[in-house]
Amino acid sequence: MENSVQKQNEWVRESFQALGTQIDVLVKVQRCATKQISEWIHEEISRGERALSRFREDSELTQLNRSLGVEQRVTDRLFESLVLAYESYECTQGVFDPRVLTILQQLGYRGANVPEAISYSDPWIIFDTMRQAVTLRAPVDLGGIGKSYIVERVAKLLEPYSEDFLLSFGGDIVYRGRNESEEPWRIGVEWPFTGAHLAAVYEVQGAGAVCTSSHGKRRFCDASGSVHHHLIDPKSKRSGGCGYTSVTVFADTATEAELWSKVVYLRGVSAIPKHVRTDLSILVITDQGQLLHAGKMTEALLWCICEVESLHLLTDTEEESC
Repeated sequence: MENSVQKQNEWVRESFQALGTQIDVLVKVQRCATKQISEWIHEEISRGERALSRFREDSELTQLNRSLGVEQRVTDRLFESLVLAYESYECTQGVFDPRVLTILQQLGYRGANVPEAISYSDPWIIFDTMRQAVTLRAPVDLGGIGKSYIVERVAKLLEPYSEDFLLSFGGDIVYRGRNESEEPWRIGVEWPFTGAHLAAVYEVQGAGAVCTSSHGKRRFCDASGSVHHHLIDPKSKRSGGCGYTSVTVFADTATEAELWSKVVYLRGVSAIPKHVRTDLSILVITDQGQLLHAGKMTEALLWCICEVESLHLLTDTEEESC
């Protein structure tokens, strides 16, 4: 009976451009459902982009950013993403702040035109859960947190139909089960100094997510010709950093991995609340090419480009040089 079921299953592999990045999908489903599953994936991504993109003139987020101070009813995708963004803002004490959109625009990383904030004081957003409505007081960029939210929605869509799949949305990865050979998935972390080599390879299985924050790819120039990257420190209002070129985080969900990779990149591991640190695994590549690693995924490290040193997850009484 088991062999019969296996013969009815088929691996579907797709690669395409969406959300301004490369989308890769590998999923095992029943042969009769492959077309339907593919359509669902594309539709979910398309709806997510229409709701959350700051680059589209017709997106729901752009319309909300242009209606500051006015309560607007929104779709579940935008409402849930905004709640997630505000909770992340509070949890990180403002290290993650989607209001950096204005700074990104000023530095030259432009999307759809939006007005200046009417207020930067808290609360910068008001939620009406009963009406699924929000009042926004400053324009926001959901960026990476929005992308990770979309990949999680696609994963939830697939879970009733597949135990084995891997989704990669521009490097934001969600995985379940095992690969085509019924072995653990192998996930590579890019060596950020060349882009053509890997820094490390991990073997993972079960359920989890991996996200990397790096200043290696998204760079842009302001009016004076100065070069910036997209990881903005809300405190300095400039491209930020802690002496790290890239930070990769393994977590239970893509939204967690995305959030904490950005926080560690900007402020170091000391910016992660103590109760969160034990649930994460982190690979840091410093500006000098040093590899630092911490967390349970150390045992899953299959290969690395150079010797890996231990990254100490600081306690609340310790300080970090960043």
